[in-house]
Amino acid sequence: MSYGMESFNSLDIIWRERQSTFNPKICYIYVQGEFGFLPYICATGLAGNRKPHVEILSPNMCVEPFNRLPNPVPPSWNITQIGKNIALLSINHHFPMTMMPDTNPDVWSKCYDTMRDVLKFLEAQGCNQIVFVTSMTMTEADEVSDLYVYDIKNNIQPESPLMLALPAWAMPYLWDGMGKAASVIAISQDEGQFIDMEAYALLREYLIAVGLDFDDTHAERTMKMVKLVQGSMEAIGSSFDEFGGDDLR
Repeated sequence: MSYGMESFNSLDIIWRERQSTFNPKICYIYVQGEFGFLPYICATGLAGNRKPHVEILSPNMCVEPFNRLPNPVPPSWNITQIGKNIALLSINHHFPMTMMPDTNPDVWSKCYDTMRDVLKFLEAQGCNQIVFVTSMTMTEADEVSDLYVYDIKNNIQPESPLMLALPAWAMPYLWDGMGKAASVIAISQDEGQFIDMEAYALLREYLIAVGLDFDDTHAERTMKMVKLVQGSMEAIGSSFDEFGGDDLR
């Protein structure tokens, strides 16, 4: 069901619930496909069985050309109202980035308008604070999972610099530039584990500690789904090994 569609700068907004009931004073943000899936799993625990309030579309989003009907995979970023004045922005897809030496220098120009206008839309809806939930890969063998909080407005800094990719560093940076309160929650994880359960527990406990409702049933269901994807990926990998992967051209 839709309550209408409107344009906002470079974006198109589909209202899936009534605009009058949308109250995102604080907005948590995460990227669904981030390595390790921890923000995604925890975000489904925050959303529970709630449906998106708002769908955001942009010509700059990276959307697959094939989909299914009925029940299509939304070609949008979604915002769900998860509390009286708390919202959750799900970045379901993002312009792909290539690391050095084969970088894609146009990634900033492809992403900037969307990031800026999503933040402007949140501001227009009365949002005062954003919290970006993200993850980092541990680089040292003796490191353990840890959680870092960077409160930009109050200049509360983590002990170590946060090495983040777009949009995790850029959206808080832009929001701070707009004179609003921005912070980053970053969980470090072991890259050797498909899902770092110790890191998951740390992030889950933090979100509960700051007063957010957490639905373990939905989070655990998402975790099982992600692990099924892992099994499929490993099966595909082993099938290539049978043909001698090193000799494939």
